[in-house]
Amino acid sequence: IVSEQRRSNPYRTIDLRRRFNMVSHNDDDETTSLEDLQLVVVFGRPGAGKTTIADAAIEKLGGSSALGLDLDVCIPQWMKDNFSNGIYPTLEQRQEFMKDSCRYVQDQINQTTCTIILVSFSFVNVDLRQGFRKAFPNSKWALVDTTEEEAELRIQQRKGHFYTGAPKSEEEEEEDKQQKQQAEEDPQQDSTSSKADKAEDKDDDGDDNDNSEWLFAPVTFEHTILPGTASIEENAQRVVDILV
Repeated sequence: IVSEQRRSNPYRTIDLRRRFNMVSHNDDDETTSLEDLQLVVVFGRPGAGKTTIADAAIEKLGGSSALGLDLDVCIPQWMKDNFSNGIYPTLEQRQEFMKDSCRYVQDQINQTTCTIILVSFSFVNVDLRQGFRKAFPNSKWALVDTTEEEAELRIQQRKGHFYTGAPKSEEEEEEDKQQKQQAEEDPQQDSTSSKADKAEDKDDDGDDNDNSEWLFAPVTFEHTILPGTASIEENAQRVVDILV
């Protein structure tokens, strides 16, 4: 893991910002030639194990050449408190959060000497993905593909995790039971299918509705699948392979 204190290089700052189309430039300003910086986003449902996989991939890469950024650090405390009570952010709140998160990632890129950036975050909503992909159009994405039930179980096993949600009502418990029975009867069902898919099926290039719950939206753009049933080691290697 790279130390928080990093050597600042003004030429690198200019070069990296150009590579991600963060600022306008002209050829006369070119001052140095660096290797292409690679940015991979590891995303998926809360509890899927995204950051664990990203950290394992960094270890495989040797650590000093890769920087891991967990966007959970950008979540304000009031939003975490709301999560713990089952209150989800509005569309406007999510958009503001993603602007702050993109600024955070850009600042870290500007300060680091690493050539590989691994970002981990849920990115459950279409608008969040749109905002990040617009800011970093050259990024590659890897989905930790778990069912909602698997992710919820992992969340419950973590002590002190803010994403616990409010206790489910009897109706929700019954709905979950019926969905589990349907999944057992249809083993070919896509692992990304769940009650989240009942949300309006918006394309990632379209407009997102102002969700009353933070439901995991279907992913329609190009991405690599990291099977939720695979080991951390196997999925970490898949992330490394994206960079080769």
